[in-house]
Formats: sequence, structure tokens, C-alpha cells
Amino acid sequence: GMKCGGTENPAVHGGGQWRSTLDGRPVQMSTTPDYTFKAVAPGQHTIKAELVQNSTESFDPPVVQTVAFTVR
Repeated sequence: GMKCGGTENPAVHGGGQWRSTLDGRPVQMSTTPDYTFKAVAPGQHTIKAELVQNSTESFDPPVVQTVAFTVR
């Protein structure tokens, strides 16, 4: 399994955190997979979530998922 750690930690095998963006803008770094986006304007948007190492470096290959959605 994977254990999430703080952002100031060095890279540790089996450790990491989530980096999220909304429409290409950084939203948060998190050690939990849950996040609620608030006050998202109507229209088309894209969320990108990437699992990164504790050191905030991407894994090789990157572990990332992108989702497009529309707020009405």
C-alpha cells in the first residue's frame, strides 16, 4: 500500500501525497484523497489529480488522472 506523508518529507518508498489543480491552477496538496471544490463558476472545467512523492516530485511514470466536467 501507499502511505501519505507531509510535504516537507524526503522521498520515501511507498509514500506520497495528492497534488490537485482546477483549470490548471494549483488547488491543494493533500495526504487524503478527499477534497471539496467550493464556488466553482458555471461552465466547463478540468480537475487534475496527481499522486506525487513526499518531496513533491512526480513519480516516473507520473500517476495522474484528469477529469473534465460542466457546472450548470
